[in-house]
Amino acid sequence: WWWSYNFSDLITWLIPFKFGAPFDNFFNKPHSIFIENSFYIGKIALLIGLTGLILKFRKNIFFAATVFLTLIIALSPSLGITPFLDKIPGFEQFRLHQRLLIFAVFSLSLFAGVIIDKWTNVHLKFLVFALIVVELFYFANKQNAFYKRDEWMSPPPIIDFLKNDKSFYRVWSVNSYNSAISSAKGFSGDLTPFYNYRNFLQPNSNIIQNIPAIEGHGGLRPKRFYEIWDEM
Repeated sequence: WWWSYNFSDLITWLIPFKFGAPFDNFFNKPHSIFIENSFYIGKIALLIGLTGLILKFRKNIFFAATVFLTLIIALSPSLGITPFLDKIPGFEQFRLHQRLLIFAVFSLSLFAGVIIDKWTNVHLKFLVFALIVVELFYFANKQNAFYKRDEWMSPPPIIDFLKNDKSFYRVWSVNSYNSAISSAKGFSGDLTPFYNYRNFLQPNSNIIQNIPAIEGHGGLRPKRFYEIWDEM
C-alpha cells in the first residue's frame, strides 16, 4: 500500500535518516514520505521513555496502552488487519494510519519525564535536557530549510497580476514542488527555486493573499469540487 508504515520504518526511531534525508534530496525509500513516517524524538529521550514505559507500566496504563495501540494501528497494513479496522465507522477515512503515532510520541515523552523527575541530581537533569535539545536541533536542521522570513512571507509577483484581474475566477495550482526540490538539491543548495515556487500558489497558500482557488488541503471538500475535478 502506498505511503504505508511498515516494520522497516521502526528503525527510524533510532536512525532517522536510515533511508536518506529530505535535506539533500536523497530520501530513497519507495512508496514512503519522510515527513509522514518520521517520529524521531531523539535516542536519549527514546531510551529514557522506553525505560519509563517498562518501569511505570502499571501506574500509567492509559499512556502505555496508547503506545501499543497506536503502533498496532500504524502497522495495520503490514499486519494484515486493515480490513478489520476499516469496519470501525469512520476508520476507513484515515489517509495515513501512522499519523496516530503522534500520541505514542506524546506518551513516551511523558514516560521520559516521569523518570527524569525522579532524579535528584539537578545538574544531570539539565545535562540530559541539553543533550536532547542538541540532538533534536541536529535532526531538524537536516529535515527543514531555514528561509529569510521577510522574503518568504512577502507576496510573490503573481499576486499583483491576479489582483488586477477583476473578473470572476479561481486559480488552479500546477504542482512544481518536485522540480523545485530537484533544482535546489533538497534544501542543501540554492533555495531560489523554492522562492520561485511561491508563484504557483501551492494549495492553501492562496488564502494568505486572499486569492480564490479551486482546490486546497482540507478535511472535507464539497461535492461540486469532485464534479469539476472529474470534468478536468
